[in-house]
Amino acid sequence: MKKYVLGDIKNLFKNEIQKPFHYDLTFNNAKNTKDLFNKISEIYKTGLVSLSGNNNEVQVKNITYKDIEKINKYMLSLGIEVKYIKITDYEKTQYWTYLLDDLVKLPEIKANVTLDWKTQNIITSELKITTKKKKEIFTKIYFMMKKHPVARQLTNDLGLNFQKELKVEKELKHYSNIHKFKDETHLISFDFANMAKYGKK
Repeated sequence: MKKYVLGDIKNLFKNEIQKPFHYDLTFNNAKNTKDLFNKISEIYKTGLVSLSGNNNEVQVKNITYKDIEKINKYMLSLGIEVKYIKITDYEKTQYWTYLLDDLVKLPEIKANVTLDWKTQNIITSELKITTKKKKEIFTKIYFMMKKHPVARQLTNDLGLNFQKELKVEKELKHYSNIHKFKDETHLISFDFANMAKYGKK
């Protein structure tokens, strides 16, 4: 297994695609999962720029399925799984709605939303917590939100600070790069690839 450091990463995308986990990429200087996410995002961006032949930047809206498939394989060779999701504004509202519908089942939670009247799409939402037992209610919310990973990314955990209230660090897979276009949203997130899923059989 060859070890790669960030300084070598441009060379990776000049080589043939290797099998998952072929390289051992270390992030010894990553301060936390947010910092780790940012470093992986830079690798992903470097890959897209390299593969496109454009030395400056890549427009997300111009990325093709073929581009996504290729860069995903390169990232898997580093042990990183990429999730690229495109959702319409209607679908975004559905994800948001399912999350809020779950949360308001808790008697201590009330939710208000702002809608685009014409489309009936959610623009913003606000949670109101009606109990002083913050740790208890935050724990309930935290576990309920685990069932809604896309909504968590779209809403940035509804603005709730679980790290502060529960002393739990946000997982890598719950961060995302969000690109909003006229009628759809693109989400790009990362997670450590599952050896059982992608490893040698």
